[in-house]
Amino acid sequence: QHSAQVLLLECLNADAEMSAVMEVEPGAPLFHSRILHLENDVPLQLEERWVNAPLAPDYLQQDFTRSTPNAYLTAVAPLERAAYSIEARQPDRETTRLLAMSAHEPCLLLIRRTWSRGQVVTAARLWHPGSRHQFTGQL
Repeated sequence: QHSAQVLLLECLNADAEMSAVMEVEPGAPLFHSRILHLENDVPLQLEERWVNAPLAPDYLQQDFTRSTPNAYLTAVAPLERAAYSIEARQPDRETTRLLAMSAHEPCLLLIRRTWSRGQVVTAARLWHPGSRHQFTGQL
């Protein structure tokens, strides 16, 4: 059973780093969220996401305890392409605490950007406890 805790939901202006990542002008409006996803009450993923505000204008009004950001974003900005990398990383103390991990356990970090209609819609950092997660797939 999936559940989620919304830790942060805000509007901000793109700094130099995020303007490059999101391919927008510095100062452009972005939405930023941090959501802890759980499966059967066990932390599974810490999602930190930046959203191109004009492409998903109602993002901040969504109830992400009832539906996922992906469900909303797919509806308003259909996926055109995505780029991602997966890394093993040592999380900071706050991430370790939120994901209920032991002090020296590594995370699998999925870094992803998605595009719709030729524009970056989102950039996300998805932290997963290394001992409780694996990535698999087929093409």
